[in-house]
Amino acid sequence: MYEKWMKEDQDFARWLARIPSDHSKVEYFYYMTRFYKITKLTPQQVVKRYSNRATKQGFVDTLADVITDFKNKGTLSVGRMIWAAVCSLLMRRGAIRYFREFEIQEPKSETIEPQYIPTDAEFESMLHYAECKRDQFLLMFSRYGGGRRGTLDDPEPLRLRNVLDLDLPALAKGKVKFKHATSCAILVYGTVQDDAGETITRFPETYAMFLLPEAMQFMREYLEERLRMGEQLTGDSYLFTVERIDKRSDRQLTAARATAIVSGISKRAGYVIPSTGEAKFTIHSLRRLFYNSLQGIDDVDKEALDGHIKGVRARYHGTVDEMRKAVEFMRGKYEFGMRTYITAKSQEQRKQTILDFARLQGVPEEKIRELERIDLRVVSMDHLMKMARTMRDEARRQAATRKKQAGRTAHNGGTPLNALFETRIVGEEELVPLLNQGYDVVSQLSNGRIVVRRPLDDEEAVLGVPDSPEEIAYET
Repeated sequence: MYEKWMKEDQDFARWLARIPSDHSKVEYFYYMTRFYKITKLTPQQVVKRYSNRATKQGFVDTLADVITDFKNKGTLSVGRMIWAAVCSLLMRRGAIRYFREFEIQEPKSETIEPQYIPTDAEFESMLHYAECKRDQFLLMFSRYGGGRRGTLDDPEPLRLRNVLDLDLPALAKGKVKFKHATSCAILVYGTVQDDAGETITRFPETYAMFLLPEAMQFMREYLEERLRMGEQLTGDSYLFTVERIDKRSDRQLTAARATAIVSGISKRAGYVIPSTGEAKFTIHSLRRLFYNSLQGIDDVDKEALDGHIKGVRARYHGTVDEMRKAVEFMRGKYEFGMRTYITAKSQEQRKQTILDFARLQGVPEEKIRELERIDLRVVSMDHLMKMARTMRDEARRQAATRKKQAGRTAHNGGTPLNALFETRIVGEEELVPLLNQGYDVVSQLSNGRIVVRRPLDDEEAVLGVPDSPEEIAYET
């Protein structure tokens, strides 16, 4: 169909020639062919019928019926894209000046479509279901950089020289290093002509996206794997490549394939839409998660960091020869905007650690829930730890009093029934001395640490025992 239209349909060929984005060309061609299969109207016939006063209204009615049919089927997005393809064709061929001049306005849903955005816990779960280091980096790239799916190959594939903070001379020696430790800048919708990064060709939508150090680590592991597989990495190498099953590692990963990969990971992790069975989280979902993580900066800066045209034009306009300065300006915005999120995430992790400590020390669950409800914005972490210690000591005193009143009965080879225990989390090197002191192994944690405990005598139960090294580490 493409070859036939390029040869026989002058309006089609000239239409595509005026579209600068290869990704947009593919999208418009796909939806124009869907319109053709329904109406049997070629692009040339579309332009002819709309331009002729006698046939114009009939064509508009036909398009309206097609859009309505897709809307009734619950696939309004297809109707919207067909409308966009037709409008683009008519505008590029001079039949209309702007989309808003067209008789049919952009089709919109009468209800607000749900936006599925993963929580941090759901995103971490998705990482576990990624099948290779490339897919893990793709998730981190989308979540912490906020790039669209078309970012990978529009207007041309992202290459390693687009990673402005990647040390290419070191890469040539087989080492993956970055010039900045706090973030990594990637030029999007633009090209870098030389490995020194001095010659940059930019388009109106060119902007810089950034990655946090944890995402940079996933990039490092991915590139190091490619080096181990024998690939010679240079500035001209693709940032994302196909898997090396077919031994053609020089081929870039397309945007369509990247979209399918993220959706597949969402399904494997169990995140699907019950009514349709489709993936709940997509690349766009991760992009929204990134946008929501930016705090403490202006909306224009958030728009620029997320690649929205409004923000890009406000922050990058007139910086053709000063792209480096623009990148450093936005780097500061990015790191500041993500600092609040990183701090909050770190505090929540520390809070969860304190709650785990309290559970191990025998604090009742209703007291644990009291600690969970504490807002870290008004209570310091030190105060939270002191509260957990106080609850632990109170639990020990109450338990000791109950034992004294109820008496003690031997159980399990001499360990008293309802005995209080001192619990510790230790490494293997500390295990043998503690076993000699009467500690028993309870379980082994996923990180390799070992939970041990010993029964307390009456005096220890009432007065408490000195802080263990693990407790001191928690507080620190």
